[in-house]
Amino acid sequence: MSHIIKAKSTTDAWIKGLRHLEQQDEWRDYNLILDIENPLALSAEERGIAEELGRFLEAHDKKPISTVINTIFPAALYRGSDAETLIKEYLEVAPLIRCHKDNKKWGTYFMRLASRTSTTTGKEIRPLEELIKRLRSQAQTGAPKRAWYELNMTDQFLELPIYDNLSDPGIMMGGPCLSHLSFKLRADRSLILTAFYRSHYYIERTLGNLYGLALLQEFVAKEAGLRMAELVCHSTMAQIDCGKPFNETKVKALMRKCQVFSSSKAP
Repeated sequence: MSHIIKAKSTTDAWIKGLRHLEQQDEWRDYNLILDIENPLALSAEERGIAEELGRFLEAHDKKPISTVINTIFPAALYRGSDAETLIKEYLEVAPLIRCHKDNKKWGTYFMRLASRTSTTTGKEIRPLEELIKRLRSQAQTGAPKRAWYELNMTDQFLELPIYDNLSDPGIMMGGPCLSHLSFKLRADRSLILTAFYRSHYYIERTLGNLYGLALLQEFVAKEAGLRMAELVCHSTMAQIDCGKPFNETKVKALMRKCQVFSSSKAP
């Protein structure tokens, strides 16, 4: 049975997701859906939560939140440029990114959003650029198509190559957990993003994933001349990860600290 969590902000959704998972057997649940009203909202208390998680991850030799964000949207590279310029600059540094041991198997999410080789024609396709062009075009019409913007794992038009049926099946572990992005255009010219994950590790990855998705959604909306609406994240399996190098006791202590921030009043 699906469980839907409605949240005001990205960090609020993460905290509520942790609370829910803590009540489940093995700290795991299936079809956990986060419905985030304002994905870019980030209060002082929520910054405190991100910093607390960041210190925890650093202490346990895990990737910082900023690294997780940059796998989905290259915030470290983006300087307000348009989609074509950003993708061009990203592809110039992509070989260096691909050299990192964590990216050698399949790259990054944004790498797959930016460019891939069609398995049917052998030509380069740039799914994110095409998506933005289609959204921009439809937003300027009197009756835009509402559900024509799927970014998935195949070569079909505007299907985003997050997962590749031909090359990825052999990757049993460490492969792409984000499998599908669905953009929906409302009549009021606002943009919804729904992301589908095959699995989600709430301590190591989820908050960074959510921040990255929010920045990607903002970028696409801006480029297409749209407003942001809600961000929805559907994890077909979600869990609080508490194996090596951090155990249940350490994870519980982290959650208590984050809860203090989320319960405090804004100054």
